[in-house]
Amino acid sequence: MARKNRMEVIYFISPQIWAWGKKRIKKIRRTVDLMLTIFKFEEEMYKQEGIDAHFVGHPLLDEMRYHDGTEIQSFRDSHSAKGGARMLALLPGSRLQEVNRILPTMLESVKLLKQSLWSFGTELDVVIGCAPGIDNDVYEKIVKDSGVSVHLSHDTDLLMSSSDAGMIKSGTSTLEAALHDLPMVVVYKTSWLNYFIGRMLVKVESISLVNIVARKKIVEELVQDDFTPSRAAEILRDIFTRKDVVDKIRRSYADLRVVLGGKGASDRAAELILKAI
Repeated sequence: MARKNRMEVIYFISPQIWAWGKKRIKKIRRTVDLMLTIFKFEEEMYKQEGIDAHFVGHPLLDEMRYHDGTEIQSFRDSHSAKGGARMLALLPGSRLQEVNRILPTMLESVKLLKQSLWSFGTELDVVIGCAPGIDNDVYEKIVKDSGVSVHLSHDTDLLMSSSDAGMIKSGTSTLEAALHDLPMVVVYKTSWLNYFIGRMLVKVESISLVNIVARKKIVEELVQDDFTPSRAAEILRDIFTRKDVVDKIRRSYADLRVVLGGKGASDRAAELILKAI
């Protein structure tokens, strides 16, 4: 409609054609005058296709809340069964189906991890980041069935800032965790039918936005049958006990922040829109 009326069409935040394939490129070329992207590689992709595009950065950097040492210590104290313990954040997803499918395996992983860390003399506090719209009863039932002692938190932002490591379902939360400098293992599990359909449609190998945006492997990913309690516990044990593993992840996180473009994405987008009109 806008194009028919000779109006400029500016698209802010590109559709994820890098994930779902380039079938929409022709329509975008035909209908969009300027594409404003939140990932640098998207800008490069569009320019290769002859589409005017500008990378403005990711709005997530403007939305992030960072916490001082007092807030973090208060959170750790209130979610700890024993002073001096390390803290693990579990983020099993934002949908009920995800929580029901992923959280039980996470908790089985925690059992093995606690046993493994015991030999290092390390105590572990476990906190589940609860999603808005999902009742605590859902988490509490799964936790009760597992027999694992955990705390619940509805402040996932502060949880990620306060934790030493995370086991996180793939999604935007992985990017948030990286911006909080949280070493993690990324996990995903769905029905085999959904997984098969997804693999047929999705054109990227990684499931973690951290690895996708960085264009390299920063964090370990466990998907479907690879997401087992023993494998997840093994990866997390290395994070908790090996400084070299944590240092390597955090160095890559620093590079990732540069790739994301810094704060001010919406302001940069607004400036480009004003220039265009």
